[in-house]
Amino acid sequence: MKIPMGISYVFLAIGIVLLAVAAYFGRETLQFLEQSAKTEGTVVKIDYSPPDYASGDTTPTYRPVVRFAAEDGQTYVFTGQMGMASPRYRMGEKVSVAYNPGNPRKARINDLSLWLIELVLGVIGSGFALFGGGILLARSLFSRREQYLRDHGLPVKTEFLQARHHPWLVIGNHRPFVVETRWRNPATAETHTFRSSILMFDPTPQIKAGPITVFIDRDNPRKYHVDLSFLAVSDPMA
Repeated sequence: MKIPMGISYVFLAIGIVLLAVAAYFGRETLQFLEQSAKTEGTVVKIDYSPPDYASGDTTPTYRPVVRFAAEDGQTYVFTGQMGMASPRYRMGEKVSVAYNPGNPRKARINDLSLWLIELVLGVIGSGFALFGGGILLARSLFSRREQYLRDHGLPVKTEFLQARHHPWLVIGNHRPFVVETRWRNPATAETHTFRSSILMFDPTPQIKAGPITVFIDRDNPRKYHVDLSFLAVSDPMA
């Protein structure tokens, strides 16, 4: 089964962009940590934001408010950078704080939440990139097998059965088609049914009454390629 080449590139491009954004934020966070001073702070308050039902937000947000003493002897208070659906910290809890020595008001809780955006973008981006890249790799391998069968397989004339929607695949709002053909092996009297790669259009009007060529592996008829090169769109999934 072929997946549209365009979809493969879209997923790969989205993955690369997300990974690039994750790398950018990661570098910013790393630079902040390298240049920051470290100290201990205390959670003095839990900032609560109720759900904003008017905008469709049905989840409350909790952010810790932290107080710490900087190297300049002054005490500063800041609100944690990440809001959570439930309180993550307790009043009076000690937390590690990283802050800019030149501007202690630029402070952040020094824990895993520093890297949360990078982690989320990295995981999602990796998923998109792997999916898109995997499709391209599979497509390349599929094309090689297809060419091998064309060059070395046994061409047989098969009977056109039907062009029908793929039983489960949906691409966008469309259900692609597959062409089914049938061939009776004269040597074994065994009947084989073949299914083509997916098509994004109904090829029935273009299929004549004549047979459709299928290239089969001489040793294993389960390995085959249905030749639809006669259609007006020779590679509908490109």
